[in-house]
Amino acid sequence: MAPVKFDDLNKVAKSVLSDDYINMGSPFQFKAKQKVCCGTVTTTVDLNQDGKNATSGVVSWKLSNPMGINGLAVDKFEYNKNGGMKLEGTLNKSIHKVDGLSVEFKTDLQDPLGKLKKGITYTGLADTQVKFETAVLKPDAFTAEVTRVQGPATIGAKVAGSNVDVGLRMSVSGLFTSLLVTKAFSTFEGAVHYKVNKTLEVAALATKDNKGVSASGGIKFVLNDALTLKAKATDKGVAHVLATYKPAKGFTVHSGASFGKDVSYGVQLNI
Repeated sequence: MAPVKFDDLNKVAKSVLSDDYINMGSPFQFKAKQKVCCGTVTTTVDLNQDGKNATSGVVSWKLSNPMGINGLAVDKFEYNKNGGMKLEGTLNKSIHKVDGLSVEFKTDLQDPLGKLKKGITYTGLADTQVKFETAVLKPDAFTAEVTRVQGPATIGAKVAGSNVDVGLRMSVSGLFTSLLVTKAFSTFEGAVHYKVNKTLEVAALATKDNKGVSASGGIKFVLNDALTLKAKATDKGVAHVLATYKPAKGFTVHSGASFGKDVSYGVQLNI
């Protein structure tokens, strides 16, 4: 099994502290996902934005084998509320015939060639993943990374121009830890996650950079198949709570609140 990509080295801990939390800037949000013949269409609508009756939305398509082209997948075809567009896709072995190789492309469609990026992901080496991405018109503006599983640990390095980031994650007996050193070795991020039992998880994250030290911690509690509760707090005195309720298959309600200098709240409906 290939290791995770570099940006996911801390994902186990960050999922407790980030996943599903409501965007308080759009307190009421409706998200609908429909399955179509070869993928899914997701429509996201923000309601009562900035105190107005705004219903601007984002439409995103995800399609496999569009137009019957075997080996081509559209991972994202998005039109957002600001009129912007995105296209991201992959070409797999069915087209290029190379084991363990995935070819990716992405552009904003407004300047399709100028913003076009291409990349590859190679997992043909045991326990190793190699990724490379560059802009078509600026090949020197590249990003390259390598991650490798070594026993209970995953180690990785990422290069973007002259900047080099390194990272490590390790999981032993339910305890997960990660360390990322980024931004020319000026930022250090450590994370820890522990699964107490099948219903309770705890996580904490601390970051040291040129602005000082910041930290946050949180818990996830699965009450039953329908209800999950999450809470987190930061060293700046801001707390967030979240309840995820699944009354029926295919219907999810995320509701949350943030407490600090001000109190804000949000609700997201997913079908």
